[in-house]
Amino acid sequence: MVKWYHSLYISEHAHKHEKQIRRQLNSGHASFRQYIITLASNGTDMLDIISGLFLPDSLIRCGLPMVVGIADTKKEAVELVIRMTEDCLEKQGNPDLRAFFSGGER
Repeated sequence: MVKWYHSLYISEHAHKHEKQIRRQLNSGHASFRQYIITLASNGTDMLDIISGLFLPDSLIRCGLPMVVGIADTKKEAVELVIRMTEDCLEKQGNPDLRAFFSGGER
């Protein structure tokens, strides 16, 4: 099962597809049209922006890192990351997105 951030960041255009995207990911399949923003899997970086086109189903089934955002385009995904960083700075006073999203699974 995919781990979702409790206050998922969703781009304006992806909002109308949110249920479909969640359903597809929860069933182990990626929607090739959207971009998924997750905590970085390498432990060094903060976040990964992954195109559904390049998200293998096996990664989803084996443990996709927590999904913190979804967007329709790469530009929207980058804008979401900027908004996440601004929110993080406002609430924590630092840009540590890993700490910001910790404990936020559903």
